Amino acid sequence: MSEDIAPYAKPLREQPMIRNCRFAFRCHQNWKSLETTADPRVRYCHECSRDVLLCQRDSELRAALHANECVAVDIPGPRGLVRTVGVLLP
Repeated sequence: MSEDIAPYAKPLREQPMIRNCRFAFRCHQNWKSLETTADPRVRYCHECSRDVLLCQRDSELRAALHANECVAVDIPGPRGLVRTVGVLLP
């Protein structure tokens, strides 16, 4: 790692690359209110009876999109990241 890079900066391969998500449906459910499962990246929604996958990388998001899964993604907002739940547009 170059010495001129800030010591707090993560290497690029470790940073999430998710951006410009377009949702077909944004759910009113909150990630924290969904039921936890054995996998910390998956929660269960009793309202729609589906698992919701937390996507933190582009590769995870692509796989969930192809499988038509409900996702949770962190989207930058004016007050920081906002975890948004829904189904993405293909």
